[in-house]
Amino acid sequence: MNTNKSLSTEHQLPRQARWPYWVFVPIVALSYSAFCTWFLLEAWGRRGEPKPNWFDVASVFAIPRLFLVPIPIIGPFVVGGSGSFLLIWFAQRLQRGSLSKR
Repeated sequence: MNTNKSLSTEHQLPRQARWPYWVFVPIVALSYSAFCTWFLLEAWGRRGEPKPNWFDVASVFAIPRLFLVPIPIIGPFVVGGSGSFLLIWFAQRLQRGSLSKR
């Protein structure tokens, strides 16, 4: 029996359990872009008047796009895509149990 083969396939997930990056990354990037556009338009429309309570919560989620990425059109795609990539990577590590072994 070849022990190298069994050790190398021990931590690999079956084909059905793998997360399809090509599906989730563009969807989350587009969703985050739509959210940031909606938030900017909402903030512009409510200037000079008191903001509702949900506005503070939404502003926390829009901070990475509004302040960290200076590119106005590509920025939300980059932030949303990289964020979803990291979330999928983290979920895979939790599923495999490799984060809990350290």
